[in-house]
Amino acid sequence: MDRMLVYAKTPAGEEATRQRTRVVQRNLRMVLLQVDGQLNVDGLVAKIGNESLVFSALRELEKGGYIALSADAPSVWEQSKVKVKKIGAAAAQISHFSAFGPSKAEPLDNDSFEPSMIDESSSFSAKKHRKKVEPAIVVAPTAEPVAPPAPTPAVSHKLPPLKPLPPGNWVKPKSSSERLLETLAGLMSGLKTNLKVKKPVGGDLAPYKRKSWPLRIAATLAALVVVVFLVVFLYPYNSHRAGIESALGTIFGVPVRVGSVGSQLLPRPSLTLSNVHIGETDELQIGTVIVPQLLSLSGSGRKVISEVEVRDMVVQADFFTNLPRLFSGVHSSQNLVVEHVRFNGVTMSAADLALNGMVGELSFKSGELQNELLLMTADRALQFKFSPMQAGIEVGVNSVGWKPAENSPYEFSMIAAKGLLERGKLSLSSTELRTADGFFKGGWSFEWGKGRFSTAANGEVSSMDARKLAKMFSLPLEMDGRLSGNVILAGAGNNWSSMWQATEATMTMQVDRGVINGVDLGEAARRGAGNAVRGGLTKFDRMKADLVINSQQVSGKNVQIESGMVTANGQFLASSDKSVEAEMQMKIQGTAAPIRALLRVYGKLPVLQTVMEK
Repeated sequence: MDRMLVYAKTPAGEEATRQRTRVVQRNLRMVLLQVDGQLNVDGLVAKIGNESLVFSALRELEKGGYIALSADAPSVWEQSKVKVKKIGAAAAQISHFSAFGPSKAEPLDNDSFEPSMIDESSSFSAKKHRKKVEPAIVVAPTAEPVAPPAPTPAVSHKLPPLKPLPPGNWVKPKSSSERLLETLAGLMSGLKTNLKVKKPVGGDLAPYKRKSWPLRIAATLAALVVVVFLVVFLYPYNSHRAGIESALGTIFGVPVRVGSVGSQLLPRPSLTLSNVHIGETDELQIGTVIVPQLLSLSGSGRKVISEVEVRDMVVQADFFTNLPRLFSGVHSSQNLVVEHVRFNGVTMSAADLALNGMVGELSFKSGELQNELLLMTADRALQFKFSPMQAGIEVGVNSVGWKPAENSPYEFSMIAAKGLLERGKLSLSSTELRTADGFFKGGWSFEWGKGRFSTAANGEVSSMDARKLAKMFSLPLEMDGRLSGNVILAGAGNNWSSMWQATEATMTMQVDRGVINGVDLGEAARRGAGNAVRGGLTKFDRMKADLVINSQQVSGKNVQIESGMVTANGQFLASSDKSVEAEMQMKIQGTAAPIRALLRVYGKLPVLQTVMEK
């Protein structure tokens, strides 16, 4: 029965509410009293609390002509009048034979009751006090004499007290899954109702009302949502895991293991691969692979995937040497075509050195970025481009304003490098760095693997700020000026950290128009031999030296200082604790013969002691 139908009393129903003899069954009378032309069937069920009682009572009352659909009430009005006349005539004939004379109309039953507590058992509670009455309402006239009915004992109109339902009659609440299945079934039923026109089964049934087109469209859309829901969440995607692993292994040319295969609905239906491991030693690990075109993957034939999203990927630098095989496998695939891949949350590492939080993209379509893998930091400050070549993988490195970490002393205004990547080795043949307001140009290489890490560089330094350079690399020098020269760098260790600790740089440098802090050569010359000068500074026009720099000390040999009329030659040693020792042969050019003296410098930066000895 449709829960949205609204019933109203017919004239016969109004008459029956005033006379108990019309409708004597308690359940019918109870429902009839509640029909008011306003409540729908669902409201009656909520008010009375017994769905089966309400449905059966409404059918009986409608069949007897006591109620009718609210929309059809005018059409049955005349029929109800005829039925009332027939009932009145029959009642008059019965009262003619009654020993008690014509019966008076009884008042409307105004007994109060709680509909939510009424059940069928309550209709039998008064059987001990009154005689059972058959549900027949209309009595046909007969020619034979009718025996007067036995007097009916007075019956109290007050309902007996209701007892609580026994525990077995309580309905167990439905689980969320059962309610979801009922909702889905209702949506599918509504779709069938909209697509199929119902025909009336019998004359007594209410005529079918066609639903409006907006309701049909809404029901159709709801059904489509249900279908998508069923496809996305109930299909056993994980049963295809072995086939997916085999297909990906063919493309990559290395073993592929997929943890699970599933799906997601939002932001659009997508196939998901979780916990993917690629390579013999898990050189590539992926948290999630998302293929948005879920529905287009069904069926047979060639599948074209416009975009794939890869999240939470950890990739070893050695894996990039497999890119030529990957590109070849994708382009030669006949059944599956991937056009573009996006990366988020990438960690790129070479042994224990890692760059985190990177993003990137990989394109297989013809165009500017075809067959190139691009990875970059989230702020785009540092970018890597990997391109397959015959000799290996060409690597391009570019950056603007990049720092390895927020609190790192190293800062590179610009990096532009290009080189070749092989397994366990990166050789940058063309490297240009801008740091400390100057430039480094040359070659740089890195090697890793099998417990050994090494680096080597050979290039030219130009116009670097000597103070910024010393601060960046924690060098025990207190000097200002622009530094230029050639540098050779080399180091090796068991890991990246120990490699940098063991790295040593050899540099032939020249500083123009600078200042040495902590040493005052001019004041030491004026005071003469045996007098120590504490602190001060020495300005010079040019300074040359052969430096050897490592994590422990900076040593300078062949040091030459030119400062006006004073020149000095010698050597110095500055340790990591900023202690300095130096010996300089000083020459002061005078009008007569030049003055020569030996200068000794010692102490801790930034204040040193300078003594002149003859």
